[in-house]
Amino acid sequence: MRMRSVLRFAAVMMAAVILFSAAAAEEEKIAVRVGDLSYTVSEVQQYANKSAMRVESMTGMSLIQLYEENTDVSFLTEAAEHFVTVGMVELKARELELDRLTADEEAALTQYAREYYEALWQQMTDLVEENYPDVSGTDRERVISETMEESGYTLDSLYRECYLALLEQRLADRFCPEITVTDEETAAFFADTYVRPDRERYENDIALFEQNVLMNGETCYYVPEGYRYIKYIVMNPVSKVSTPVKEAEYALQDVRAGLSRKRNKRAGRAADRAADAEHRGPGYGRDRPGDRGGRVSAG
Repeated sequence: MRMRSVLRFAAVMMAAVILFSAAAAEEEKIAVRVGDLSYTVSEVQQYANKSAMRVESMTGMSLIQLYEENTDVSFLTEAAEHFVTVGMVELKARELELDRLTADEEAALTQYAREYYEALWQQMTDLVEENYPDVSGTDRERVISETMEESGYTLDSLYRECYLALLEQRLADRFCPEITVTDEETAAFFADTYVRPDRERYENDIALFEQNVLMNGETCYYVPEGYRYIKYIVMNPVSKVSTPVKEAEYALQDVRAGLSRKRNKRAGRAADRAADAEHRGPGYGRDRPGDRGGRVSAG
């Protein structure tokens, strides 16, 4: 579950209570019936709120806005359809006696649900510590417990999710034991289901691609042809690379230092010659008869 802050999360839940106050008054009334199975208004409402919060976390719209603006996804309708599916799974599993659990299976589901719950609890704890360091002790535990319970994340609900997932897997194993999927079929499904819609959306609209994917961070399974982008590169050279580079840098520093010393020496000698010439007067340092050891005849 993606949670931005405790305050935002609590505000969302309060909005849900306000929006569905009429439904909450009839909390235990039946919302969906499938055969002899039934699901209450509160169950449907919690599932709808979860769906709305997932959309809210991705779009930034508040829960109130999502309901008031009548978005394409009708969360309550989606929730009702979900429980119809759940009911059909439960009934079929019961008919085929696939709903029975051994003691080991029940213990495994219980353990998995507890680990799931503890992971969610830890996420919420980290969030509270990061955003509200002053909230601690029993107050923090109360906030976390109430928020998770209001959002439908309890040990019982998580156990039920695990149980339903097991029933679905058993039904799939019963009715689809011989179905296999090749790598080619998987690749074709991925290309058609994920890549094609993004290609149609961004192939001729680079600006939209940059806005949605690069700036807003949306998931995209297609990059326009010829378009490449780099978010960042982090490199930590291994010793086999970094050591020769450092040695070369040190050698270069030595060479530069040597050249600097030579330039300084030459400049010093030139300055000395200039000072000496100035001291001896004009013409000093030019070639004169006899300077190179030759003899000058008298006439």
